[in-house]
Amino acid sequence: MSSIIKSQRSKRRKLNAELSLIQNIYSNEICNEVIEKSPVFNDDLTDEIPSSSTYIQQSIANQNNPVLLDTSTENCSHNSTSFNENIRQSSFLVSSNDLSENIGNFLSISNEKITHENATKLLGALEEAENRAIVNRPRQYYNAQNVMEELSDLQFIKKFRLTKTLVQELLNILAPYMTEPTRSSSITIKTKVLTAFRFFASGSYQLDIGDNRSSALSQPSVSRCITEVSNALNQPDIVKRYIGFPDNFQKLNEIRRGFLDKKGVPGVVGTIDCTHVAIFPPPSEGLYPEHIYVNRKGYHSINVQLICDSDARIMNVNAKYPGSTNDSFIWRQSVISTYMENLHDNGHTSYFLLGDSGYPLRPWLLTQLSDPIPDTPESLFNKWLTSTRSTIERCNGILKMRFRCLLKHRVLHYNPERASKIIVSCCILHNMCINANLPVPQREPDDPLDIDFGIYGVPELNPMNPTINPQLAAGRRVQQLLIRSYFT
Repeated sequence: MSSIIKSQRSKRRKLNAELSLIQNIYSNEICNEVIEKSPVFNDDLTDEIPSSSTYIQQSIANQNNPVLLDTSTENCSHNSTSFNENIRQSSFLVSSNDLSENIGNFLSISNEKITHENATKLLGALEEAENRAIVNRPRQYYNAQNVMEELSDLQFIKKFRLTKTLVQELLNILAPYMTEPTRSSSITIKTKVLTAFRFFASGSYQLDIGDNRSSALSQPSVSRCITEVSNALNQPDIVKRYIGFPDNFQKLNEIRRGFLDKKGVPGVVGTIDCTHVAIFPPPSEGLYPEHIYVNRKGYHSINVQLICDSDARIMNVNAKYPGSTNDSFIWRQSVISTYMENLHDNGHTSYFLLGDSGYPLRPWLLTQLSDPIPDTPESLFNKWLTSTRSTIERCNGILKMRFRCLLKHRVLHYNPERASKIIVSCCILHNMCINANLPVPQREPDDPLDIDFGIYGVPELNPMNPTINPQLAAGRRVQQLLIRSYFT
C-alpha cells in the first residue's frame, strides 16, 4: 500500500509542476477549480480513469454533435471516479457550439471569466500536462503468470502448441545459443521462449503478446524475444536435429514403406509443393527489390518449398526466395534436386518424389498426366498421384493452423530475412508436434470463412513431345511402368 501512495504522490508532484502552464492563462481561482474538478490533478489519479480534457476534446472535435455534460455544480464531486460517472450519466444535452458555456458549467466558473479562445488554451494546457506525466511515468514491473505450473496440459498446448515436456526439452537445447539473464529484472530464457512460441501460435501483434499474463513484457521486449529465439532455432545443428531429408538407404526405405502402407504403390519418398507466407512490403534496398516479393495473387510473400513424408513431417524447407519466384526454379536450386538426380545416376531408380504439374517431369520427380481419358489406367494413375500428393497440402494446412503467424491474413511484419527464420522455426516446432502426435488446433472465431493457405496451382510445364529432353523421356517411361504395374 505504501508503494501505491508513493506512486500517487510522485504523480501529484509532477503534475503540480505543470500548473504554471495554466496559471499563465487564468487566475489562481480558476486553477484551483481545475485542480479540484479534473482527474488530472486529483489525489485519486489512476491510469484507468479518463482525463477531463478528453470530455472537453469531444466538445471541440464534434462541433455539430451534442455532447453530454452535467451542468449541475452540486453533482461535481471532488472524487475523480464519481466525477467521471457524473459526466457519463449526465441527463442534459448541451450544444457543443457554445463551448464557452460548456466549459464554464463543467468547471462551475462564471461564463464571463472564460472565452472560447481561452477554453481551447485550457484544453491544450491540460493535454500537455497529461502527456508530460505519461512521459515521466516511472517504469512499472508486472509479475508474469507461471504458466508451467498454473495452466493445465491442455491449456498449455492450446496456448503454446507444445507440451510442457517439449518446451523444457527445447529450453535445454536453446540455452547455449541465448543470452543468460544478468540481473534479477532481466528476462529469463524461459520467458523469451514462451513469448516467442505464443507469437508463433497466435500471430497477434507484439503489443498484445506482451500484455498477455504469461509474458507481461513491452512491445520492444517481445520483438527482441522473437528475434533471439528464432535465431537460436535456426542454428544449423538444431535445424538438422529436427528437419532432415533421408541421407541413407535405411531412412529412405522407412519413408517409402510409410507411403506404401498408406497409398499402395512403392517408390514414393516424399511429396513436394510450395506455399506462400505473406510478409509486410520490404524496403527496396534489401537482397531483392520490393516488387520481386509480389506474388501472382498480388500480395508480398515468401515462396516456401516444403517436402514431407507420409505423416506430414517436414523433411526439407527452403524459405529464401521472394513470392514471384517460380516453384520449379526453387526446386532446381534445391540440394534435394541434386541429391535425387545423383541417386538415379548411380542406379537407385526405385525412389522418387511426387509433385504437381508446375514441376518438370523427371524420373525422380513424377507429375500428373495431361488430360487422361476417364476410367482408364492413366486416369487411375492421376487419381492415385493426386491423393498421395495431397499429403503435402495437408502438411501445409496443419503447419499454418498450428502456427497462425504464417496465415495470409495475419502477415509477418518483418523484413524477409527475419521472416524466413520465423518460418523455419515454425517448421521445427511443427515436426516436434508431429513426433509427439499432438492434436491439430481447430479454427478460431476470427478466421476467414475461406482460409487462404498459400498454395496456388501453376500452368503445366511439361511439353507434349517427350523426346525434347532425355530426362523428360525417362520420366515418361517411369510413369508408364507404374501404370502397367499397378493400374491395369
